[in-house]
Amino acid sequence: MKPNNKPKDEFLNVLVEISKDKKFLDGFFKAILRPREYKEIAHRLQVFKMSFLGYPQRQIAKKLKVGLATVSRGAREVKKQDKIFKKIFQHAKKTSKNKG
Repeated sequence: MKPNNKPKDEFLNVLVEISKDKKFLDGFFKAILRPREYKEIAHRLQVFKMSFLGYPQRQIAKKLKVGLATVSRGAREVKKQDKIFKKIFQHAKKTSKNKG
C-alpha cells in the first residue's frame, strides 16, 4: 500500500507559498505549534548551523543550553544531509569566514 503523502505535500506547499513573508510565516508557526515546539525548532536549526560551521559539540551545547545528545544528533544529520545544509547555510559559511 502506497503511503498518503497528500498532507505532507500540502504542508510543504503552504510553506513554499508563505516563505517570502516573514511575519506571515511567523504567525503560521505560532498558530500551529506550541511556543515550546517553536522554540525547539529554532534551537535545532542553530545546532545544525553551528555544527555545519564547525563549532565543537560541547561549545554548541553550552551556548544553546541543550544536551550533548541533541547536539550529537544534529551533527550527525548535518554530515548525513550535507548538500541540504550547504544550500541552507551557504551564506552563513561565507559570513563566518569573513569575520574570522
